[in-house]
Amino acid sequence: MEPYRNDRVPLRAADADRERVADALRRAVEAGRLTVDEGHERVERAYAAKTLEELAALTVDLPERPVAPTPASRADTGPIVAILAGANRTGRWVVPERLRVVAVLGSVELDLSEAAVARREVTIEAYAVLGAVELRVPEGVRVVLTGTAIAGSRECRLPTPPDPDALTVNVQAVALMGSVEVKRPKRRKLRRGRRG
Repeated sequence: MEPYRNDRVPLRAADADRERVADALRRAVEAGRLTVDEGHERVERAYAAKTLEELAALTVDLPERPVAPTPASRADTGPIVAILAGANRTGRWVVPERLRVVAVLGSVELDLSEAAVARREVTIEAYAVLGAVELRVPEGVRVVLTGTAIAGSRECRLPTPPDPDALTVNVQAVALMGSVEVKRPKRRKLRRGRRG
């Protein structure tokens, strides 16, 4: 997962934002995700950061991302509805604390690979009525799948990460002759002409 970026002016970071990131970095050192030197260097950068984007970059490779570089837009926080159609949310986007997804005779795909998560625990309400909701989650993220399936299916094929402080995605599923499925992201194809 990567920090969300857009063309708007980066927002200034508050002291509370810097403190949340510093705490997350300390927990990463305790969990063995960062060395002591790496943690010390990142904590210093956190306290010197001026924007939310700078802070988000310090935890981009960690399961816990306590801040997002920009607030979620209405498009990100509103429900995602697909009726007799398909919808998706992929690439760089902000996962709100609670998101409702509805697929009626249609399909919705959510990919968290490059998403920014402002909270350590988020909830996705997934409703599939004669339709399908597919959630793709990268490694290191804990998924808790609950709910009901009537003449349908709900399935999570991902192992539970050992880190108790891992980013958690609660999926509350209702599948009525439909399916709600959680799986790994698709493998990316190399982009032609991509600069490395």
